[in-house]
Formats: sequence, C-alpha cells, structure tokens
Amino acid sequence: MLRNYFRIALRILARNKLYTIINVLGLALGVCGCIVIWLVGSYEMSFDRFHPDGDRIYRVGSYQGTTIPPMPEAIRKTIPGLKSVTAFFPFGRNIRHTDSLAEFVINETAAKQLG
Repeated sequence: MLRNYFRIALRILARNKLYTIINVLGLALGVCGCIVIWLVGSYEMSFDRFHPDGDRIYRVGSYQGTTIPPMPEAIRKTIPGLKSVTAFFPFGRNIRHTDSLAEFVINETAAKQLG
C-alpha cells in the first residue's frame, strides 16, 4: 500500500515539473535558512562558556565593541554589588610575528581593571 502511494506521488511530481521544482527549491531554502539561524545562534551563545562563573559575567559596550572611557567608573559607582569592572579598548594596531612555520597577525588590545 505504501508502495502505491510513492508511485502516485512520483507520477504527480513528474507530471507537474515546474511546480515540483518550485516546491523543492522553497523547501531547500527554508531548511538552509533554519540551519544558518541555528548555527549563528549557537555561535553567539558559545562565548565565555569556559569561565567557572560565566553566568555572572556581563558585557556592556558600544556598537563597535569598545568601552566609552567614563562608562566603567560610572557603572562601578551606580550599581552596587559588583565585584569588579573591566574596560576594553582596542588600539587598532596589528602586531606581526613571523615564525619559521607561519606568520601571525595579532590585533593589539588593552583591558583596564577597575577595582
């Protein structure tokens, strides 16, 4: 019985080729979209999982990921109960290190610990 259902389905799909192509492409795009959304979400949620107290770490910053200079001190003074506040400042310089096997380019950054 199941075999007959597959035969009928294949005959209908062969008869309506354009409709079949549109449906298969739509299904493939939908599945690819779901996979991409899942991969991006799992990548974004994977940061800072190695810290023992990762649930107590929060990041506050501007659009480009830097910290505005007066922000850490203002956060430290206005929010009670914080153990420490760290400011992050990327310098924008690249450090080039050449080894016998490979060449590395590292973006130099700075972190300032505030109490």
